[in-house]
Amino acid sequence: MNHSNSYLSNIFSFPNGKTKALTFSYDDGVKQDRQLVNLLNKYGLKATFHLNSGKLGQPNNVAIGEVASLYRGHEVSVHTVHHPHLNELSPAEIRTEIALDKQALERLVSYPVRGMSFPFGFYNETIVNYLPEIGIQYARTVENTNTFALPQQLPLWHPTCHHNQLYADQILDNFLSNREQASLLYIWGHSFEFDGHPEWHWHQFEKFCQDLTQQDDIWFATNIEIVDYLTTLKNLRFSPDKKTVYNPSAISVWLKQGDTRLKIKAGDVVQI
Repeated sequence: MNHSNSYLSNIFSFPNGKTKALTFSYDDGVKQDRQLVNLLNKYGLKATFHLNSGKLGQPNNVAIGEVASLYRGHEVSVHTVHHPHLNELSPAEIRTEIALDKQALERLVSYPVRGMSFPFGFYNETIVNYLPEIGIQYARTVENTNTFALPQQLPLWHPTCHHNQLYADQILDNFLSNREQASLLYIWGHSFEFDGHPEWHWHQFEKFCQDLTQQDDIWFATNIEIVDYLTTLKNLRFSPDKKTVYNPSAISVWLKQGDTRLKIKAGDVVQI
């Protein structure tokens, strides 16, 4: 959400009036995703999984036939067909890698795939400008911000941090103690990195998930749920005196009014 709209930024709330949001983003569709999804489901957390359709079914990746059931309740997103270095491809080859991956994944999950992460973090103007043409609404980079700011440019969505930074850099502690409005913690990585990692092996990640569920002010969402919510907020229509608001979108949003939170249902006109 563009913070040039200072009024909206000041009255912003996440769903149910929560002050924080957390989203995960994991790449490659590797077999360790099975264990990761089980943990996330156990604690009611959500993630986005960026898959290479051309690698599904290989020994170290999940099977084609399990994609829909494994990632149900989460989000499946583009990561190109073969995970190439996009900077080594022609514009036509780049478009093919992205578009065919999107089409293949949509056949598997039976819903529009609207997000992407860049293989190896590489992007350029040609790639970014192409994404809206095929309905890609956001794309994640690997350029960590180490902040909890909302995305300024969804086609170049910079995450907060890689998951192995959370404790080393006290990012998690800072997030949980942060009292600023609309704080977003965006964590990315690869599930195979939990195998034997000195800081982030599986039992440590489970403890992290368990600790998160003790917090009552965090909205756990997929990448696209964050995008849809921010888009709905941006599309709110206010009267000139800011005393009336109309929500023309299909989902409800929450606004802050003093110490209270006001729900603006889809299609509602509300006096504030």
